[in-house]
Amino acid sequence: MVGLIKTRKFCSLFLRDKSGIAATEFAILAPVLIMLFAGIMNFGYVIYTKHTMQNIAGDTLRSVIYGNVKNNKAKREAKRKLNKLHGSFKIAISENTKTEDVTVTIVADAKASTLMPFPFVSADLLTGEFKVDVTSPRIAQFNPAKL
Repeated sequence: MVGLIKTRKFCSLFLRDKSGIAATEFAILAPVLIMLFAGIMNFGYVIYTKHTMQNIAGDTLRSVIYGNVKNNKAKREAKRKLNKLHGSFKIAISENTKTEDVTVTIVADAKASTLMPFPFVSADLLTGEFKVDVTSPRIAQFNPAKL
């Protein structure tokens, strides 16, 4: 009987004690908040990377279609610009001789473009790679003598 009274007294004291509640709540919520923050950072960086890839592909295409730069030099310049980003990229410049279209393709590996490789919040969960294609017809040089 004495053991039962001591147990009840200990339980009531334990239930009334609030000194460790904040630490316990933090221990429960901290991993969730860290994963949420990592997800926001990773997906934000993917959006930034895709936007930057689009801009670089457009700049490369413009330099090629106007005939100012050869394909190899334009590809090197695009790689130099992409080196500022985190990840691995493949660049291809192709020409269709029938339609005289020029296409610039940039492909990024989603796993390599992840800033914080936490489970469930990396970009490679959505896709293995993300790709930008930009196509335009080659523009002939303006020659006023032909007018």
